[in-house]
Amino acid sequence: MTGVQTCALPIYFSTGTSAAAAGGITLVFEMPNTIPPVDSDARLLEKKELVRPKAHVDFALHGLVRDTSTASGIEKMIKSGAIGFKAFMGPTTGNIPPPSHGTLYEVLDVLSKHGVPLLVHAEDDNLINYFTSKAKGPDPFEHLKSRPYVCEMFSAMELLSLSEYTGAKVHIVHISSRHVLKVLKWAREYGINLSGETCTHYLFLNSDIYKKVGNIARMNPPIREKEDSEALLNAIRDGTILTIGSDHSPHTLEEKLSDNPPSGMPGLETQVPLLLNAVKEGRLDLTDIVRLLSENVAKLFGLYPRYGAVLPGSRGNLTIVSLNSETKINAQKFYSKAKYSPFDGAVLSGKVMYTIVGGDIAYDGEVHDVRGEFVSKIS
Repeated sequence: MTGVQTCALPIYFSTGTSAAAAGGITLVFEMPNTIPPVDSDARLLEKKELVRPKAHVDFALHGLVRDTSTASGIEKMIKSGAIGFKAFMGPTTGNIPPPSHGTLYEVLDVLSKHGVPLLVHAEDDNLINYFTSKAKGPDPFEHLKSRPYVCEMFSAMELLSLSEYTGAKVHIVHISSRHVLKVLKWAREYGINLSGETCTHYLFLNSDIYKKVGNIARMNPPIREKEDSEALLNAIRDGTILTIGSDHSPHTLEEKLSDNPPSGMPGLETQVPLLLNAVKEGRLDLTDIVRLLSENVAKLFGLYPRYGAVLPGSRGNLTIVSLNSETKINAQKFYSKAKYSPFDGAVLSGKVMYTIVGGDIAYDGEVHDVRGEFVSKIS
């Protein structure tokens, strides 16, 4: 069970949730920076009905926090079924300006009363704009220079302060830098409701990948150094990192190879096999995967034990895997519309055998026409 960012158009939601099923993911959290952005209760309800017929796994929807967000608007989206909210503190897909500190405070004040989390892409806009002005073209190493770790660290420190002041649940997503882990440890030490997520590309890749595949591996935040990936793996083992996400961004190969390449890559069909491979290598424990992909996610969003557990009354979503089978990554066979991956050609120890959604087989080597349900705290 993990997050997914896909296009709002129904045909793409179909390919995205098919990719989820093939990757062993039974519940996706759809991001709000789509066209149009999900920044009102009307748009959230419209999107729910738009994508529902195309959902091959269960799905939940996030609302967008932008500088025009209001307390009453956030309340309405919660009542309409938003599972959480997402704020982008720096430049992002969709060109959504970051919310001001005042807007963030007002939103967090509302969310704290409902126990609804705010997910934050934590890279400071002003610092990124400064460093980007020094960068030279679309080269991936220049992209790395344009978003140094201080952009993440600066934003994380601000969020730590706002979470402490409001008591709201703040979850920093796609952490790429080992330096941000200090902020998460401070939060845990002082009882502040701030947690963090990382992604498989930050765990198993480093900046050497740019020499091999160029902008195919371009991400926000960027993939950093080996010391960062090792520190993030340690943070999973010691509980500093709460969840692992896919940050699935299905740009086309043509877009990624263009003179103005977008950031992001497909992640749904590689995430679980990569993590199983790490288990086989002794770098992670199988219980780490269950905890960070399922149980912790369900608890973060108030869905436990209907999700994240196998108990009486649970939904009946299961991923059955084999550690004794291999997965060969072949991007051309992805269900996602994005037919590329920096992991293309890798042979991994571990394989998704079955994906079960609500007791029905959604994947057993091929994706079946199972209909997922809309998931919210009020559903």
